[in-house]
Amino acid sequence: MLRRASKLLVLFGVLLFVSCSRTRFHEFRSVESSGWSRNDTIAFLFDRTHEPLTGEYSLFLEVRVGASYPFKNLVTRVEILSATGDSLFAEDTLCCALYDNKGNREGATAGMLYQAGSTPVTVVSGNCDTLLMRVSHIMDSCVICGVYDVGLRLCSSTGHGQRQSSGM
Repeated sequence: MLRRASKLLVLFGVLLFVSCSRTRFHEFRSVESSGWSRNDTIAFLFDRTHEPLTGEYSLFLEVRVGASYPFKNLVTRVEILSATGDSLFAEDTLCCALYDNKGNREGATAGMLYQAGSTPVTVVSGNCDTLLMRVSHIMDSCVICGVYDVGLRLCSSTGHGQRQSSGM
């Protein structure tokens, strides 16, 4: 029994290492408990001086919502700029589907929150040391409630099943 458990732990460790080796950036930001206003931009700063990025990358939007979130999806605008904000590298619309076609919740649940992710888009790395990534919702409601966290994940691109982002 101990030998079987050891093999499972080793397999789990290898899978974790392989699955995480492509991720270059992954962070979440909390949303105000009073709701996420259309005018509120959530900013992520990625300093790549220690690990230069070149080529194409997959960008995913991830959200954590509560049961009170009233919509079937969450549509956002994501901008990737130089840290000074003077160079726009990419801009795209990303959508997280929170329900399937049959009305069932999508994504994983941890307690009272559901976590779902978008389909990835491909972005091309620009020539700067630090990236500023800004996320804002573009839903019909000015303020949306029930969103607890918004995250971005940037991974080395595999080039399969992704669409090219607008911009560079």
